[in-house]
Amino acid sequence: MISTPQLYWDERCARWRPSGIAIRCVVEPGAEEPTIWVDELELTLADLAALLASQGAPVCLVFLDD
Repeated sequence: MISTPQLYWDERCARWRPSGIAIRCVVEPGAEEPTIWVDELELTLADLAALLASQGAPVCLVFLDD
């Protein structure tokens, strides 16, 4: 269900796009803003928000145990 790599850069939209229907990420708290890791890719909160907003469809967030 989770593609590898999970994201690709869309030149036309100038943002990250998911490669499949699901992505798995790790959110690390930061002093000013959290850091989001998808595979080895470091995203800002703004990057993640742009990725989510570009989908134009319902999004499901699932919180997993460590």
